[in-house]
Amino acid sequence: MTDQIPLQKTLARELVALRAELAALKDRETHVRLALLHQVSAHVGQHDIPVGDAVVRIERKAVRRFEAKRLPPDIRDNPRYVSRQTTTYVRVLDMPAPRDGSEFDVIDRFDVALSAT
Repeated sequence: MTDQIPLQKTLARELVALRAELAALKDRETHVRLALLHQVSAHVGQHDIPVGDAVVRIERKAVRRFEAKRLPPDIRDNPRYVSRQTTTYVRVLDMPAPRDGSEFDVIDRFDVALSAT
């Protein structure tokens, strides 16, 4: 059983590092996407930009959206119209460093949140 703990710590550390890389990439993607959208007109339609073997497609659509919040409460709160969905989350929570200056293991601060109903 003790062989499993170092593997868990290694996997947890890798997960934390990957999440940090993904967050940086998502941030960069957001900046690039916004800069690209700034260059394309705001009208509804489609705009294709060929890039090598790929095409970046910017597509704007106007859609109708159903707003359940506008339904009368007797319909909106009726359990016959509600479905249930189960979702499982794996989250990495940032934790402040210990105040006493001692080291801590990432695995000790790693949170696996399971939402099951």
